[in-house]
Amino acid sequence: LPAHADQRGPPAVSHDVATPGSLPKVPAAIFGALVVVGAVTLIFGVASSDAELANRTYRVFLHNWLLWAVLSNGALVLSAGMRLTNANWQGPIQRVADSMGAYLPASLLLFSVIYFGRHHLFEWVEHPIHGKEFWFEPSFTFTRDVIALLWITFVSIFYQYLSIRPMLGRARETATGLRGAIYQRWTAGWRGEEREREIATRRARKLAAVLALSYAICYSLIGIDMIMSLAAEWGSTMFPAYYAWGGFLSAISMTTVICLVMRNSSALSGQITTSRIHDLGKMVFAFSIFWMYLFWSQYFVIWYANIPEETTYYVART
Repeated sequence: LPAHADQRGPPAVSHDVATPGSLPKVPAAIFGALVVVGAVTLIFGVASSDAELANRTYRVFLHNWLLWAVLSNGALVLSAGMRLTNANWQGPIQRVADSMGAYLPASLLLFSVIYFGRHHLFEWVEHPIHGKEFWFEPSFTFTRDVIALLWITFVSIFYQYLSIRPMLGRARETATGLRGAIYQRWTAGWRGEEREREIATRRARKLAAVLALSYAICYSLIGIDMIMSLAAEWGSTMFPAYYAWGGFLSAISMTTVICLVMRNSSALSGQITTSRIHDLGKMVFAFSIFWMYLFWSQYFVIWYANIPEETTYYVART
């Protein structure tokens, strides 16, 4: 699209194609260095003879995992929402959201660190909670969480496959090496671009509903098991929805930031228009209000009841 264009409709078929390029060397080097620093720091912390340092390291890891796992999956839910509502304003913004889901396989593997550090994170692993012994039995807890993560990761990757496959028609003919092999595998049985887009659109719309519901269920469960259980005596029926919706809101906010940073790049020049940025801003505003509504709904009931085991959540944060 020309730089002055402000179109809200979907890009032409010819524009929505993969144009693979090499990674920018400087950002890739910085990212690689940060990964190494993070891994070394994690290993040093968990292997420390200082129990408090090991506990703190696992807690920091848990907090980071909870944020990035739900955010990356929330981005795919944003993309799914665009399909379910037949949105035609987003242009390349949907592809930005799709790309954030690439972290999901990594988050699934990194969940193993939480399992290995369970004795440092959760008191109920060694000291069962009265009245909650069945639900927070360690084997049962981590088994259901792993099943939930496997399911949401499978659905998410399949959704990405349906979304990305139609874009690879031209790239599969020119890509070489490992990239070419991957493209050939992802486009096996290619039926032609028009037919591929028709099939992918129909299937992805159906799968989008499954993805959205699976996200709500799976991350509500993670919110209960991995966050609420840190204060095992505390309970709230609103908190799981608060966490899952917070991940969705964070994904919209991150998508907005990425679009603002990349709006002048050669790949997206003229595509991230003022109207599209305004639309993203409206979504952030609207969903922030609903997120705070969930917080208020939880707070009001706890304040009115004034039960000590519930009020501790807010007392510790005032």
